Amino acid sequence: LCWAAGIAAQTYDFGIPRGHFPDDVLNSDLVLVWGRNPKFTSIHFYSLLKQARKNGARIIVIDPVKSATAEAFDCHIRVRPSCDGALALAMCSFIIKNGLCDNEFIKDHVVGFNRFKASVAEFTPEKAEGITGIEKKTIEQLALDYARADKASIYIGYGMQRYYNGGNNVRCIDALGAVTGKIGRKGCGVNYAA
Repeated sequence: LCWAAGIAAQTYDFGIPRGHFPDDVLNSDLVLVWGRNPKFTSIHFYSLLKQARKNGARIIVIDPVKSATAEAFDCHIRVRPSCDGALALAMCSFIIKNGLCDNEFIKDHVVGFNRFKASVAEFTPEKAEGITGIEKKTIEQLALDYARADKASIYIGYGMQRYYNGGNNVRCIDALGAVTGKIGRKGCGVNYAA
């Protein structure tokens, strides 16, 4: 059921759950490893992450657990279990409010943006701090880093969709890629089934 929830989420959002080839991470400036521990679960991808870091990419691990992967890279953001969607929505809210969206990408590829914008307007980093356990300033900085990176990619693990809000966590993270136009380009993407 958990795998299917994530696949359904990306099918709703992108039409097909197609991620980038793992070695595309070498084209990224910033990588969010979200709810994933590749040091223990995907050693080939972990090797690519280490190489990306040597090439200058910044690696941020978002995970409730201080995993071996979290210990190995630049920054660990410890989100409360099942609150990944809340973090992603607060990041989207901040990005939209501060004019950091890719308006051309939104105009050409995003359906329902104005409704989404209205629905996340009140989902501020302040509100998310109480839900996620992550300080407002950390949420804002993460949103800035992601939005301002030329090539930022997200690699989602399989754990976050095992909660009652299931695939919606994945959908909220997908929205980050959509509002910033980090979809369909080298070194970018929101990769779940990759």
